[in-house]
Amino acid sequence: MTSRQLWFAAAGLWFLITGACWIAYLTHLSERADRAAAAARWNEAVRAVNPPAQEEDPLASPTSSPVDSKRLTADLVQFAVPRSTDSELSAARAFIGHRLMKLGFTPTINAFGSGVNIIAELPGTEPGNGVFIIAAHLDAVPRSPGADDNATGVVGLLELARLFKISPPKSDLRFIFFDAEEKGLIGSRAYVRKPRNLKGVRGAIILEMIGFTCKEPGCQAYPDGVPDFIRPPLGDFVTVIGNSERLDLMKAFAVSQNPKGPMVIALPVPQQGRGMSDTRRSDHAPFWDLGIGAVMVTDTANFRNPHYHKETDTVESLNIDFLTEVVALTHRAVSHLANLPMLEK
Repeated sequence: MTSRQLWFAAAGLWFLITGACWIAYLTHLSERADRAAAAARWNEAVRAVNPPAQEEDPLASPTSSPVDSKRLTADLVQFAVPRSTDSELSAARAFIGHRLMKLGFTPTINAFGSGVNIIAELPGTEPGNGVFIIAAHLDAVPRSPGADDNATGVVGLLELARLFKISPPKSDLRFIFFDAEEKGLIGSRAYVRKPRNLKGVRGAIILEMIGFTCKEPGCQAYPDGVPDFIRPPLGDFVTVIGNSERLDLMKAFAVSQNPKGPMVIALPVPQQGRGMSDTRRSDHAPFWDLGIGAVMVTDTANFRNPHYHKETDTVESLNIDFLTEVVALTHRAVSHLANLPMLEK
């Protein structure tokens, strides 16, 4: 190769390398812009479902609640016992079935493998207005009485069934007590796999640990990715986590909060929570994966409760007033949603 040919070859190689570098740089800038735009859209969605707190009127009377706190406490004391072995789970299912029958429901079972979901249907006052699912898991980890995880969700769901039985909304309601959540959301995954179970479903509300508070500085932690402006320092609020495609479900809780009750922090999660795995740790996730709107109502579990999955997760560790307020909040939010007309698709 002559020196002239060598020079042209070197120049060509330089242009190729320079061009590749420019393409990589411009691609990097484009990706950064896309990420920034996505982050801006997400922050806008978070702010949309977390309106500024209204200033509390010190002279205002507390909002009355139809929730029976004594009933919640009595049910908690009975239900907050270990629920992981076959015999323990059989007793838990019998407790739920008996309570539902006393309320006037005819519960059905949805068996899968070694587990059993318990379901109670409540027809709405307007046929054809769709159905909202309200659910909680009934099992616990071995050796734990599971008072917060998730006896609070179960007794809260029973109380909601009682209240809505007295005054049904326009839409149908389906109360589901999922089994085998602690083994990998097995009960809810088995349920959503059958298309007939999802016909007409407008949304799902999952109660997951709703009875613990902490009020010492530093007692409340957060998963990575939660914006600073929705990180209260104390653990005395309730969190509503939902898929970002269904902001309406979270907004229903935001507008239903009692100014004198716990603050509601709503967290819309993009991409079914794939980038925030801690937001997928309950029975709402299988609904997300099918594109169905679902929210998890929670006290944030192990990010607040030091008794999570331990033998010390007992009724004595709970805040019954907080539990009562969360159930009342859920009752107001579901009433709001289930009395809206079903939009035509």
